[in-house]
Amino acid sequence: MSTKAAEHSSQFSGVLQSFNRSFGEEVLVNGVRYRHHEPGSDTYHALCGPLEIRRPTHRQVGVRNGPIVVAMELAAELVEGATPALAYSVVHGYAQHDMRAHKEGLEAAHREPPSRTTLERIATRLGSAAVGGAAKIEPVVRRAERVPEATAAISIGLDRTSVAMMEDRPADAAPKPERKRLRPRQRRAPAPFDVHWRMGYVGTERVYQEMKGELGLDHFEGRSFPGWHHHVSVALCCYAFVIGERMRHFPPTTGRRSPARADALAA
Repeated sequence: MSTKAAEHSSQFSGVLQSFNRSFGEEVLVNGVRYRHHEPGSDTYHALCGPLEIRRPTHRQVGVRNGPIVVAMELAAELVEGATPALAYSVVHGYAQHDMRAHKEGLEAAHREPPSRTTLERIATRLGSAAVGGAAKIEPVVRRAERVPEATAAISIGLDRTSVAMMEDRPADAAPKPERKRLRPRQRRAPAPFDVHWRMGYVGTERVYQEMKGELGLDHFEGRSFPGWHHHVSVALCCYAFVIGERMRHFPPTTGRRSPARADALAA
């Protein structure tokens, strides 16, 4: 560890220890009382290197073998053993590249990151926690978004895409080159078929056209994201109801059509 990093690490450790000295015998967390349980120590990670911190734990009052919290972690906003600055750097880097490249980038910036395994653990756990708390996080983020003042309207669209479709192979057609198998062939091979990539724009454009023509998807003329979000949400809910009623009255056929039925429909 460099001299400057060691100096920052010492200062940061002093700040965290000051949190511990501010706690009494009991602490209040989200309105619940926790009493001092036992002293202890742990290693935390920062951009300036590892921090060996002595900190007590607190156990919930009135509950036998109740949950334990580390008040210092809550007060200092430490997450998964990382400081807020390191945690933000890790999740931001995890969205762009792997942790090996991110670790190299931090070291090139004269930081003292933890091991790649630790970075991976922090990133995956924070990602899982963000997914689990998305229902609470998204409304807060959406309210903070601001549409530029010069915006007159917001338009959305659905682009075309290609999807894999299994199709019967004509009797006189040559088979496509077979991909290298990762598993041994089954004793009884399935009927021959080919996987082709076809443009799946028919369904997507029809959805867009129906939502514009029948449900007023393109009638929004507001200037705020919440207003646009509400309008699109209502249109999607209405379209889901229309599709449900359509399938209830006209259920799709299951299985493959026989050649005779296909000829009859084509005629």
